[in-house]
Amino acid sequence: MSTLYMLWDEAHIWGLLAWRALAALGLPHRMVRAEEIAQGALAGKPKVLIVPGGVARRKAQKLGELGLAAIRDYVAAGGVYMGFCGGAGLGLSDEYGLGLCPWHRAAMRDRLLHLVSGHIHVETMDKHAFVPQFSHNGGALPLIPVWWPARFEPKDDGAVRVLARYASPGPDFWLADMPVASLPASAVSQWEDSFGVRFRPALAGKPCIIEGVYGKGRYLLSYAHLETPNSPDANRWLAHVLAQFTGHPSP
Repeated sequence: MSTLYMLWDEAHIWGLLAWRALAALGLPHRMVRAEEIAQGALAGKPKVLIVPGGVARRKAQKLGELGLAAIRDYVAAGGVYMGFCGGAGLGLSDEYGLGLCPWHRAAMRDRLLHLVSGHIHVETMDKHAFVPQFSHNGGALPLIPVWWPARFEPKDDGAVRVLARYASPGPDFWLADMPVASLPASAVSQWEDSFGVRFRPALAGKPCIIEGVYGKGRYLLSYAHLETPNSPDANRWLAHVLAQFTGHPSP
């Protein structure tokens, strides 16, 4: 029996990345369609249901009420939901969300700040089972990738644990078609004053990876794409978390 199930519908390139990541880790896995979930596929009790990136609304529409209810029942009974980017959004308590996590997606008031991509340093929670040790980094903060991420809208209710918060952009960080590292700070400040928009990503201190409990199960939601190829810190994190959930040793 497969240890991991992955929702294939509306995953696009992000589904392909997640599938390749699971194959590289050597973890038994099975692709499932939204229709299969609605028809009871999760009764097989996979240890983890992975929902890749994409658009949360379209995933919810594919699942329908039966599919959404099936996922909630699976997690409430002890299952684990792991969502990346759009899959993270699906886990939230919005109109098209599962309601596993009480937080919402933050409103996108400035569309330009949505157009960020590349690696970003993150500050992590110390000594948490779902956070690997990054001692090999020589004290530097881990670098993990984001691709046009949405934002979490936190609630101060203590129900959600923040595993990582955004810090400073990495060397390959882009805003739309502009590499941030190549922009002179003085010029950026002048542009922001002249045009009334922000050209620097307003991410610092905001939650990036969160986790919590739903019924007897758990959810882990990440706006960072830990499945991105050739991203050592991200891949280490993904392998570590899946090892915690599945019992398979981390490579």
